[in-house]
Amino acid sequence: MLMYDIVSYTLLFLRFFSNTAFGFLYFSKLLTARSGKGYSFFIFTMVYLPFQIAAYIAFERIYYIDNIIYILLDIGILLLIQRILFKGDLGRELFAALSFAAGKELFILFIVVLDYHLLSDISDGIMTFLAENASEMFIRWGGALTFISFSIISIIAIAAYAVLLQTYLNLILKGLNGTNRVMTVSETMFLILPSLSSLCITIILKMMNTDEALVYYSIYDRFPNTRLWVPLADFLLICTVVASAMLFGRLMRYNEERLKRRLLESQIDRMEKEISEIRDIYSDIRGLRHDMHNHLSNISLYIKSIPEFEDKAVEDYIGQMRKTVDRLDFPFDTGNPVTDIIISRRTQEAEKNKIELKADFIFPGSFGIDAFDMGIILDNALENSIAACEAVAEEKRIIRLRSYVKGSLMFIETDNRFCGEIKTDPDTGLPVSGKSDSGNHGLGLSNIRRCAKKYMGDIDIEISADRFILTVMLRSMKK
Repeated sequence: MLMYDIVSYTLLFLRFFSNTAFGFLYFSKLLTARSGKGYSFFIFTMVYLPFQIAAYIAFERIYYIDNIIYILLDIGILLLIQRILFKGDLGRELFAALSFAAGKELFILFIVVLDYHLLSDISDGIMTFLAENASEMFIRWGGALTFISFSIISIIAIAAYAVLLQTYLNLILKGLNGTNRVMTVSETMFLILPSLSSLCITIILKMMNTDEALVYYSIYDRFPNTRLWVPLADFLLICTVVASAMLFGRLMRYNEERLKRRLLESQIDRMEKEISEIRDIYSDIRGLRHDMHNHLSNISLYIKSIPEFEDKAVEDYIGQMRKTVDRLDFPFDTGNPVTDIIISRRTQEAEKNKIELKADFIFPGSFGIDAFDMGIILDNALENSIAACEAVAEEKRIIRLRSYVKGSLMFIETDNRFCGEIKTDPDTGLPVSGKSDSGNHGLGLSNIRRCAKKYMGDIDIEISADRFILTVMLRSMKK
């Protein structure tokens, strides 16, 4: 019996360690670790692994009331560990703990049927056949064969448990990938109800393994058909939890995509209104500047035509007026008033923040690119560059904007300094906004990519130690 106990407790420890390892990986991907993963995993293991061992010893003969207490303690300790080691909203933490606990309980029931009521029946049948036929091998090696059979069955069971649990958790993570915002109460309820239902059903099934006198018996022996229906129910419950996570993830990604489209449309409408108004002012200012230069030239010629009239103060005054009139014009002549206005406005914003913005940009009118699309690309790119430079030391606050054409392709490049860490969204491959209201920010690059794809192009991002280079490629739409 000693060898049987050694194998049983070894495999039991492996199951507990699998729970610990998979649980940590699950929580670290669903939530955000407060410190390094190595340190967090050590603390998680030192707390959760001893808890599982202690809980097994305390509830080794699980009656229904003990099982309820065990599940509540398990969820409680998981929530406590999450609060200490991870960051996340309460709804996400609650779903993580409940879905993990539900998965463990469901797969334990499944493995019980696989191990003790399918594989064990097959093994017992073989051993009975050998014994009844008085096989010489069984007489000599019966004890060893029984032990080997028990060990193989137990190893298969624990391996199946580990693979199924990991697959279940990975499917949930895949379904929720890219949904990082704080969940509402209704969203939390939508996610946790399948897990709660699964836990309640596992408690009921374990209650049915105990009679009124609290004497343990197996429901699978009394009702053999349950060997089929319990695993099937387990499978359907697991599918329900996974399907709810996948559906929730799709809904969240759809809503975020719809929000991005609305923001882009709103940005386009706002820019169209602003630029249409500024375009009129732009034309008026250029006309006024031209007329004022002519008036000042006429006044200067008239004064010079007056005999013996020399007044240095008047000449200086006219010179100052010429400089004032020159400032009425936009400092950039890109070939399109829309891009002139945007680059001029962002240059003024950069100067206020003590940022040097160097622009070498020409709008290729022959490419068939809509000026408003180009305006969205420039406005978002320069806005991101200015925001990044604000956190950099003043002597390093430099932004370079340039454009160039190669055949039927146009390239727009912004090069700016930044400091800190840039996190990338695994779903889109784009940097994530570090602003507190990231739900309404961080869409600039997404909008730039949308405009680029409209012209069969895309964006490329190059990040070095302290430089962020964004390159936008657009293809000519003129045949």
